[in-house]
Amino acid sequence: MNKFTLLFKILPLHAVLAMLALTSGPARAQGPSVQSLSPERALELAAERNASLRAAILAAKSARLEVRGEEARYVLTLFGDAQAARSEQPSYARTGLSLNGQDGVDASLGVRRHLLWGTDLSLTFDAARVENRLHTYDPSDTSTFGPAFSGGARLLLVQPLLRGFGTEVNRAPLYQAEARRDLAELSRDATASAIAKGVLTAYWEAWYAAESVRIAESSLALAEELWKNAARRAELGSLSLVDVLPFETRVSTQREELAAASAELRRRNEDLGRLIGLDAPGSELTLEVAWPPAPGAREGDPLAMAMGASPAVREATAQVEVAKAQLYGAGEASRARLDLQGWVEARSAADTFPRLAGDGADGVGGGVGVSLEVPLDADLSRTTQARARLGVASAEQQLIVARRDVAAQTAAQAAQEEASRKRVEISQKTISIAERQLAAQQTRLKTGTVITADVLAAQEEVRAAKQRNARASVDLVNASVSLDDLTGLLLSRHAHLFEEEGR
Repeated sequence: MNKFTLLFKILPLHAVLAMLALTSGPARAQGPSVQSLSPERALELAAERNASLRAAILAAKSARLEVRGEEARYVLTLFGDAQAARSEQPSYARTGLSLNGQDGVDASLGVRRHLLWGTDLSLTFDAARVENRLHTYDPSDTSTFGPAFSGGARLLLVQPLLRGFGTEVNRAPLYQAEARRDLAELSRDATASAIAKGVLTAYWEAWYAAESVRIAESSLALAEELWKNAARRAELGSLSLVDVLPFETRVSTQREELAAASAELRRRNEDLGRLIGLDAPGSELTLEVAWPPAPGAREGDPLAMAMGASPAVREATAQVEVAKAQLYGAGEASRARLDLQGWVEARSAADTFPRLAGDGADGVGGGVGVSLEVPLDADLSRTTQARARLGVASAEQQLIVARRDVAAQTAAQAAQEEASRKRVEISQKTISIAERQLAAQQTRLKTGTVITADVLAAQEEVRAAKQRNARASVDLVNASVSLDDLTGLLLSRHAHLFEEEGR
């Protein structure tokens, strides 16, 4: 009797498995409590904790605030100022030295608005109080004039005729801000869809790793049972010791496979924990779903849906719009400037403040003028415009690439989904046949009409069929998730989880 046969006779099966688990890999430190997860809960955690999604949401909010700031450029603005001053100026004349002084207080208040045509329109009201003093060389000879009061209103219009003229140029910053806002929101949606795809894919890969462990454990238990039976028969003399060795080898092989499957499960759990933002990604996860749900029949043409709703295509389209928006006003800052100015004003002056409102001296005035500024080198303007046009061409090429990539990925995932669906059906039938074959071989082994290799081959066929069925089931659901991501259905299905707060 060898040491393994003795071990199984002394210890129960679950104790042996526990010992194998301790010796098959490094000791696992005790971590936080086990997390029980459904696919929906995993998505909820990712939506709450994923840093990439938070960053994309903040970028979208910032872009919306930028649009609001550009819209505020065309609102009515109130402005004003006030000041008090005292000055003295010495002078020399034929009569001798004199000192001229002045005390004054003035204030103004007005409104200003920038219009879509580039026009700046302002209306200003002002009032002032002035008192003059004259000191001659004789200190006793001091004259004071005033105080005098003045007030007026001035309407000023500045209209650009070259640089800054036209609604397109003046709305260019708003167009660009709106295009950047749309791009930021689409980038947020693309990020959310990619996160949902990544989480679901990681979830089902972790499920497959857990299923592989269950299959390995079941195969190990069966291999150990066959080994024990073979060892008993060898003790009774109905089976040679040489015939027992393949069963022992099979047990050792299954233990290796279980150790490898357990290590893969830990890695997959860590990947999933990282994606959903767990504080301790290496902790064990218990997945609630017993088996991946088989996706239903897909309605509509996936390729047509992807071309219209794919987050990647929509984001590339928005990049084109951003590039086109940057064409507005490209090189505007280096164009020649010719501004027409016009103003009218009314003023009144009086020696007392009450008379200023009615009995003071009144006057009106107005004027027109132009101002000119011409850059002597037009290279900057040409370069800026050329760069903007290249930006549009580059974005359009990127859109073509995005559409081709999405089309290729959609076709590949649709084919993968169909192939996986067929693999699931075939592997399910294979499992049934393999299990019947194994039962028959075990019966024949008891009667001594079959060789050891036939039993082991039948056992391996059952394990492999179960493994293929699990892999095909995960491939099917992952292909469906990828197709949903490409066609925009994944985001729309889980939009409630990725909605912005306070949008």
